[in-house]
Amino acid sequence: CAAAGLSQTPLELVTHRAAGFLGLESAGRIIKGQRADLVVWSGDPSDPASKVERVYVAGKVVYDAATK
Repeated sequence: CAAAGLSQTPLELVTHRAAGFLGLESAGRIIKGQRADLVVWSGDPSDPASKVERVYVAGKVVYDAATK
């Protein structure tokens, strides 16, 4: 990213920064007291070998790879 003149990581660019462009400045970050939908990966999300381990929506587990 730095080589392209960007100070954010690729993940920040598709989460917090993208949310900011939509006027959702607090979205794309985990902030105490705020609602969050989260995906837990086995590794770097940009690595094709990484797998989704869990998905949380509104604080509830909606997918858990360990139970599949």
